[in-house]
Amino acid sequence: MTNLHVLCFLSAILYIQGCPNGAIQSDISPFCYRYFAAPASFSYAEDICNQYNGHLASITNTFINSFIQSTLNTISADIYGSVWIGAFYNGPNWNWTDGQPFNYNKWGNGEPSNYYCVGFQPSTGTWYTRDCSNSYSFLCEVPNDSTTPRPPPTPSQIDECDDGWTYYHQTDSCYKAFEHGLTWQDAEQSCVDNNAHLTSIHNLNENLFVSSMF
Repeated sequence: MTNLHVLCFLSAILYIQGCPNGAIQSDISPFCYRYFAAPASFSYAEDICNQYNGHLASITNTFINSFIQSTLNTISADIYGSVWIGAFYNGPNWNWTDGQPFNYNKWGNGEPSNYYCVGFQPSTGTWYTRDCSNSYSFLCEVPNDSTTPRPPPTPSQIDECDDGWTYYHQTDSCYKAFEHGLTWQDAEQSCVDNNAHLTSIHNLNENLFVSSMF
């Protein structure tokens, strides 16, 4: 048996009346923003934002982009590398995790590339595609009237996944991608032979996790 512990460290920033504790408000956006310094994968970062009734931050115009750049640089001059925001690719379109239209972007040079999730670069205010399974700090958007968050996921104790399988905390299950082509029936039988079934996908986060395996 292997104990798999997911630890979330919250980084308090600024508090302005009307926003949840630890969040900062913008006068050009209906949302409050909360920065989390503890690195997480894209899907787990979105999970944490969901615990606060929010999502990873969507950036829908140049004013919000500039505000977020300024805010992140004010929080810490030591933010190194990318900060997850809520943009992700679900072919053929780019999307925001909160469902807002993707009508604005601030891609860096050579972007978007071949990865499906987006990191914000505080030093330049530009966006870069990143491997969704990479771990970065992240920025959540939460509504002004957020109440006490739901408790974050508790650590699970599960059997260790077999070699070649990947554990996903949200479903407490192991996953494996097979690249050889099979009919649906043969694919299901192959899964059954491994004491498993073909994957059913029930939400955005699970979809992002599965897509990161290819």
